[in-house]
Amino acid sequence: MSGDEIRRGEVVIASVGTILYCFMPDGLKILAGERQNEPWVGTNLFIFGGLVSAQDETVEQAALREAKEETSPSLEIQIRHFIGCYGPKSVHYRLTLTDLGELVAIPTKEEMSRYKFVMLAFAGEVTGGYLITRPNQESGRLSWIAPKELAANGKPYAFDSALILADFYNKLRHESNFAASPVIKKALWDSGI
Repeated sequence: MSGDEIRRGEVVIASVGTILYCFMPDGLKILAGERQNEPWVGTNLFIFGGLVSAQDETVEQAALREAKEETSPSLEIQIRHFIGCYGPKSVHYRLTLTDLGELVAIPTKEEMSRYKFVMLAFAGEVTGGYLITRPNQESGRLSWIAPKELAANGKPYAFDSALILADFYNKLRHESNFAASPVIKKALWDSGI
């Protein structure tokens, strides 16, 4: 595989990404930022990820490493869920909230990048540490946002992140094994999910 093949979109690149979430007194929050580099500068970002290292790293270890690199190395993160596998077609999505409280990802345009990625997506619960609030070079300024607020801002989302967030949110709402912990179930109930 050559760099030229990757740039021409002839090779699919394996990657990982993690939604970071926590339960705060006012409910479930997702860590969000704004993409600072190409492709798709300025789009909403809440999947923190990148490539898997060939140096004896599992996909879960890669997901954790990338999440900390793009947010804050001091965050204590527990990978709790495998959400799914996404790609290799990359399009922008917008989120919308249905009358039944479901998040739905709606594609906005056809292919947005010549690069082809397959992403293994995870959900990581932030259980401690601190968030660096100054902008960083990949994710911009970071903040905790309720999932329903993400659907209201109308901006497009980088890569398949809106689709992944919709899947994560809806699985939390409906799949008992996905939100099996009594603590998580109570927090979801308190959040109105």
